[in-house]
Amino acid sequence: FDGFRTSHELQKIQVWDYKDLKQMCDMEAVEAFRARALSPQRPQMRGSHENGDIFFQNREASNQYYEAVPGIVENYMRKINKKLGTDYQLFNYYGAPDADRVIVAMGSICDVTEEVIDYLNANGAKVGLIKVRLYR
Repeated sequence: FDGFRTSHELQKIQVWDYKDLKQMCDMEAVEAFRARALSPQRPQMRGSHENGDIFFQNREASNQYYEAVPGIVENYMRKINKKLGTDYQLFNYYGAPDADRVIVAMGSICDVTEEVIDYLNANGAKVGLIKVRLYR
């Protein structure tokens, strides 16, 4: 339900100027990525004639890119944290430092969970939250 809830609510946001966004990433790399995308203006076929063995080799060859994602995301999180004064990590902890119960969550439920944790901890519980910011 996270997608429905998020798409049907109003929140105040702070929009970045494109010049600030351009400082965050290599725009030439973005354009090169877009140029490789599938497009009706440049039709092409990919992977249309593969047996299982070749398909598996291609899947394995792509693993290096997936394995690099956490480091890349952390790098951009550092840049964003520096710019906005935030502390986004791949996983953030919220709650009692000596928690005996921990909730693991991601998405918009984390805001509600923080309120519940504040209430529970104020009433003697020891509860924490691990916010997952990068999954898979």
